[in-house]
Amino acid sequence: TKMFSMAKNEYPDWSEAKLIDYVYEYQRRNLLFDDAHLQQVYQQTVKDIERVYGIFALTTEENNFLMWSHYSNSHKGFCIGFDTRILWEITKGGIGPVTYQKKLPTFSLFENPMMFSHKLLSTKSDIWEYENEFRIIKSGFSRKTIAIPPESIVRIVFGCQMDNKTKFNILDLVKTKLKACLVFDSTLNYNEFKVDLMRIY
Repeated sequence: TKMFSMAKNEYPDWSEAKLIDYVYEYQRRNLLFDDAHLQQVYQQTVKDIERVYGIFALTTEENNFLMWSHYSNSHKGFCIGFDTRILWEITKGGIGPVTYQKKLPTFSLFENPMMFSHKLLSTKSDIWEYENEFRIIKSGFSRKTIAIPPESIVRIVFGCQMDNKTKFNILDLVKTKLKACLVFDSTLNYNEFKVDLMRIY
């Protein structure tokens, strides 16, 4: 019964007779206990999810030393702070924190496939826990873009290795286009491995 229900969800256009034949063949070949087949199904599921869902990755860590090293060309780039309420209103996607754990997420035979998709998309190895990542996940938006309005940008933090010309160019843009946006410069702390922020606009 469960196998029939799962097949019906996966192939909603199939007739009942075709679904019954599919389930019978699945059971006859004992595929539920075939590790190679289950691995193939898992890999196909991951590909299907990647074709469907779009992800916007965010963090709460604007002054994390490792984040600046990994994601901003070694402190030469800048960090943008968003009004998450506006982001959610624009994207209409699900927003939530990433789960960090040692083991890969697993799929139970009796688990809702949508729940597994969410679990797969919002789980990372615990070695990345310092990122404190949040994700906006939206179905039907794989490899698509959504225009982010200027009013959603509320903070900009300059990397401590960013050149002054780029800083002044961004400041000019903020003064003319993003008047409600706060701007901060950053410096490396000389006592700890962290980044200190100072408001400049």
